[in-house]
Amino acid sequence: MVQLARQIAAAGLRASKAYNEAQAALDLDRVLTPVRWASRDGTAQSLTTLARLSALTVAHKEMFARFVTTAMGQLAAAAGELPENRAAQFRDEMVRAVNGQFAAQTDFYQGREEWIAAAIAICELIDSHRDGITFTETGLIFAADDVRSTFDALARTVNRIHRQEVEKTTERIARLSAFMAALQTAPP
Repeated sequence: MVQLARQIAAAGLRASKAYNEAQAALDLDRVLTPVRWASRDGTAQSLTTLARLSALTVAHKEMFARFVTTAMGQLAAAAGELPENRAAQFRDEMVRAVNGQFAAQTDFYQGREEWIAAAIAICELIDSHRDGITFTETGLIFAADDVRSTFDALARTVNRIHRQEVEKTTERIARLSAFMAALQTAPP
């Protein structure tokens, strides 16, 4: 049972690592920069990168759903081999742990999708108001206050989601580290 939990946890880590590596390859730190926005081609490049991130996120979300279904089936089958009193306790603990992980992952996907939508909206705003924006080395100067206000609101959304992701990732790593440590000390 513990060995199965170890295998499932390791598979989850590999999937998360693969997503993070694919995401890192997109150079997201360049997507929302004045250097990119300064030209239509640069903004188009940012929009293409955001479309790739969206597709990556959708694929990972679908993979995660299949992974959870498969893992739950394997764990339920393993629980069926336990004495009934231990099986009920295991199922309760398993459901609680999986629900917690599923909720955390769902929050991540919702945040990521909101971030992508806000980033796309920023690029589209830049493109549609390009004639009223001055691009400088230190940032953007907007001719219209309403465009500036919209830009600022979208930028706040992007920054809020980023802060939340960092906080939640730190929490998730701490929980996963504790779980992995418990699996390492548990008898096979």
